[in-house]
Amino acid sequence: MIASLSQLVPTRTDESASPNGAPQPAPFAAPPRSPWDSLSCLLLPLAALILTGLSSSAASVRLEIDQESIPVGDTATLNLIIEGAQPRLRPTFPPVAGLHIAAAGDSTQVSIVNGERTMQRSLSFSVTGIKPGSYTIGPVDVLTDAGAMRAPAIKARVTPASTVDVGNRPAFLRIETPKTEAYVGEALPFEVQLFVEEGRGLQLPQIEGEGFNFSKIVNLPPVKRNVGGRVMNLVTFKCVATAVKAGALKLGPAATQLEIPAPGGRQDFFGFFRPYQAIRVTADPAQVEVRPLPPGAPPDFTGAVGSFQMTYSAGPRSLAVGDPITMKIAISGDGSIEGLSLPNLDHWKGFKFYPPNARSEPRDALEVAGTRFFEQVVVPQSPEIQGLPEFRWTYFDPASKSYRTLKADPVPLQLTAATAPTLPLPMLGTNAAGGSGSTLAPALAHIRPELGSIVALPPAAWRQPWYLIAQLLPFGLWATLRAGRWRAETLGRNPRLLRRKQAEKEVAEGLRQMKDCAQRNEGDVFFAAMSRVLRCQIGERLDIPESGITESVIREKLLRRGLSEAEAEGMEELFRMINQHRYAPSTSPAELSELIPKAREAIEALRRLRE
Repeated sequence: MIASLSQLVPTRTDESASPNGAPQPAPFAAPPRSPWDSLSCLLLPLAALILTGLSSSAASVRLEIDQESIPVGDTATLNLIIEGAQPRLRPTFPPVAGLHIAAAGDSTQVSIVNGERTMQRSLSFSVTGIKPGSYTIGPVDVLTDAGAMRAPAIKARVTPASTVDVGNRPAFLRIETPKTEAYVGEALPFEVQLFVEEGRGLQLPQIEGEGFNFSKIVNLPPVKRNVGGRVMNLVTFKCVATAVKAGALKLGPAATQLEIPAPGGRQDFFGFFRPYQAIRVTADPAQVEVRPLPPGAPPDFTGAVGSFQMTYSAGPRSLAVGDPITMKIAISGDGSIEGLSLPNLDHWKGFKFYPPNARSEPRDALEVAGTRFFEQVVVPQSPEIQGLPEFRWTYFDPASKSYRTLKADPVPLQLTAATAPTLPLPMLGTNAAGGSGSTLAPALAHIRPELGSIVALPPAAWRQPWYLIAQLLPFGLWATLRAGRWRAETLGRNPRLLRRKQAEKEVAEGLRQMKDCAQRNEGDVFFAAMSRVLRCQIGERLDIPESGITESVIREKLLRRGLSEAEAEGMEELFRMINQHRYAPSTSPAELSELIPKAREAIEALRRLRE
């Protein structure tokens, strides 16, 4: 079996790795290429040209880079991947200070699954690091035969020139940190880099470090690197260390195990079997100066360290004393997201508090960036309360070396007094023995001297109405399932009806998302949802793919179907606002809310068109 470079991943030692409990080998280098490999390189492009007439899936574009950290003078490969379409022109990237981007070729990959062809075109660019720093590549606009599309931006970091001196060693391990100074509680991403010529059975590294808490380890696919005139495989493991105490701390050492070819070993006649030997590779620790947080933290500081933003809302605002109010807080940014918490609100007088609920949505595999959502329930206890006080949340910003406080304005409330429940008055009995009309109830109730009338037994179960209903339940369930199957078969025989049902569902979901985004002032998500809703409804009416819909379709096809001039102008105005927001985003919740009725009118106008 010939292994590609993308298969260089570490293995874990567990009971499921192999029958005898040993880790399965993952080779780091492929055996010599046979003549069939060269022949396949010629046949694959020919097959791609033959299959271009088949149908393809929806088009999409994205950017991928083979490594996030690029040493100065080194080169990484940036791929612009286009699926389901063909580019008309090779796009150009805007200049990025500290990076040199140049075209490096292209390739085409075609796959067929269940008769459906998927074509992927990859335009390659070389990215060379010039100056250390963090950079953003993109976004980039791509003109394809399916229309204009945009690939989202990606991040890249240029590190100082590599000083690795592996000598004659078959493998080398080192720890790389982006900086050597940090604060207590700050999330410090770092990398453990393994340089090896050829190997297998690589295990995840064991990292030590007194005074640090470590996150899970994420490994990246291996890449080729030229180190001291030797071509070696670089396997990068990413992790996050959080300091829990101040001082000069050591991040590391780190160690891992793998198998490398034994010196003097030879492959057999078929080139498969070769003797290997196990080795242990260690990395020296990195010195990190951890500083304590400066004194003078505000009372609402809960230990958050990083860079964050906050959104805040509370409701209902018209209620009675004792009714709950839900505060919704979303804190997003870079830092230890799981460790975020809300401050103590005991200084809010006249309120009762319940423990908040929290959940997280990380943006990366290391979970050091994302959003933490909180829901805090407070209950006003007095009708004299005018509103919720100002909400404050403080964090420490390592970049500015200072505390920063995020504030939310007070929320006015309209409280009404709680209505007390009316209890029934107690019934006072008379004392039969006294006969004087005493209002004291007897202490004990008298035993009834008679048994009373005989009550007939209820009818048998099979005579009860519920018994008949229980017998009809299986038939009702069968009829429901049979109706669902008939509906599915009907939709399968009528693709136009199926697409109409799907479009109605997607449009309804998109309109609900637009309403939610307008309330939260999320302009990017709002306009993306509006664009998806309009393209979905236009595609259903014209029975064309959504990816190929542009503004020109309104004049070229929709007017012929009966769309009025005023409706066409309104629809074009919505598309112009979508395009304008991409380059100059500036909206408010009120402006976004005004666009929702216009989008609904455009949808209704499209649904009135004849098919």
